[in-house]
Amino acid sequence: MGTEKPVWLKIMENGSIGEATAREFLIDRFWILERSVDIHGADLIFQRRLTSKNILDVEPPRFGVVQVKFFQDEDTTQYIAKEYLTDSDGNARKEFFVLAINGYEDNKTLHFLTSTDILKEGVLIEEESSRYFGTYRISGIMVLREKKYLVTHKRTVLDKIENSLRLISFSSNRRFLTNLLGEINSEIEAPYNLDIANDYGDFREIQNEFKKKTQTAVYRLKDTIDSLNTILAEVDPLKIEEMIDDLDYFSGREIAIPYDVDKNFFEDARYYKEKHDFLTEKILLQKFLKLQDELLKKVRELDYPNTKILENEELLIKIKFEKDLDFDKCSVKINRKIALSARKSAYGFAEEIGPFEFSYYYVPGRVSYPELKEKGKFTWKNIKGDFISKKISHEIMNKVYEALYSID
Repeated sequence: MGTEKPVWLKIMENGSIGEATAREFLIDRFWILERSVDIHGADLIFQRRLTSKNILDVEPPRFGVVQVKFFQDEDTTQYIAKEYLTDSDGNARKEFFVLAINGYEDNKTLHFLTSTDILKEGVLIEEESSRYFGTYRISGIMVLREKKYLVTHKRTVLDKIENSLRLISFSSNRRFLTNLLGEINSEIEAPYNLDIANDYGDFREIQNEFKKKTQTAVYRLKDTIDSLNTILAEVDPLKIEEMIDDLDYFSGREIAIPYDVDKNFFEDARYYKEKHDFLTEKILLQKFLKLQDELLKKVRELDYPNTKILENEELLIKIKFEKDLDFDKCSVKINRKIALSARKSAYGFAEEIGPFEFSYYYVPGRVSYPELKEKGKFTWKNIKGDFISKKISHEIMNKVYEALYSID
């Protein structure tokens, strides 16, 4: 019986050896804060050790990221994701490093590469069909045969890492770390995660887009504050002048306060909360959602994703309900017809029959959005699929809500 270890066991052992070696290498100079698992390896996130000198520094600590790779021999190939190596402007990330481990026990060697080394010597995989598309390939021959990456003097390498962390900007560093650790709280409070006839959009998604803009502004403002503190400490007038010029350029071009959020977002969120609170107070929320589900089910039965929508086709939806929204007393009837109603300019409108009964006319073929064809020119494209079904049910259920609210 052979004693060869299975491949999966070798991978696990090599990964553990590599991580332990990297921790031992960094621990003398840095605090290791986090282990983040990536599809291409494990990342160790670290910062400089605080001392009595730098604990009161006005500048916050910058973080470094090291990815550990184990090279069995020169035939081993490893891959590094491009986003680890460059920022959005294509500049090499000064805070990212690779520690390559080779061998075991007394024969173990450590090799150190910066993002610049990998961008220069590695090979970018550009074939979209490859599972490693968008990564840089580094070979065992490149890492092990080239002695320039071999660590022979530990302090020199640690000095190089520490100096690199001093040179990076706070905003750039935090944006990189946020991608790894997810600093933004991406959740949203109830009831905004429910679908209570929500015809505005995904509140959580829109809120997170606004948060991302806010986060970028915070990081860039922090860089500006750091620059202002540097000016306060400087004693050379000409250097202060140079700093002010740099600050004017940076502040004027880079800091975008995210006040351009759609104002309707907050108005719709307020209306949505009021709708939720009213239905909850009247003990109608669950009944409302049940009726909404039934309505959506009936509209979906029209199978719009697979049915050709005629431009002049109109739906006539009649809905009848009681004040208490008793489901057994509610009814939904849908008819499709070609003859349009008098209000030909509208794609949807309601016609009241009684306090708790109305007809809703809807022309799906008129629901469209502008699509940019060329600079300054748009064409209108019809919206099809489940969007139509949800839009119809949401608009009708909002009419139901308005009827309940008006008689309260």
